[in-house]
Amino acid sequence: MFKKLTSILSKNDRSLDDDCLSCSKEGSCSCIVAINAPENTQKRLMSMGVAKGTKIEILRNRAGDVVIKSPSGLFSIGSDVASQIEIGDKK
Repeated sequence: MFKKLTSILSKNDRSLDDDCLSCSKEGSCSCIVAINAPENTQKRLMSMGVAKGTKIEILRNRAGDVVIKSPSGLFSIGSDVASQIEIGDKK
């Protein structure tokens, strides 16, 4: 039973990880679904025009940062913050 539960949990974890900005592919376009970060980080991102519903293009995704293009400009977001940004299909 433990083995089966572990298998289910890892499948769920993998699907959640695939939806974060830090796991996105270069050249893809997405929409920000949620920002699961502390309030001060959310405010900082919002001041740059990066908020829920923003359509973005991932220009670069390397080990240290993710470079995105949004309607308000180009931004480099650290991988720690990028992992807290949930993305989905571009609407």
